[in-house]
Amino acid sequence: MAASYRIPAGISDWSDVTARHADVASGRMPSIRTIRARLHVGQPRAQLVRAYLATLAAG
Repeated sequence: MAASYRIPAGISDWSDVTARHADVASGRMPSIRTIRARLHVGQPRAQLVRAYLATLAAG
């Protein structure tokens, strides 16, 4: 079964996240706090973003 690469709802600026995709691919996952600060989102949405990035790194 193919992995889901659905971007979490409510995130409008992925420039910072996608710019760091190389870091994620090499195993350096940003912290929840970093994601919250850079994307200006709350804890639950930052957790979704981190899970999404983990899915990208694994696939």
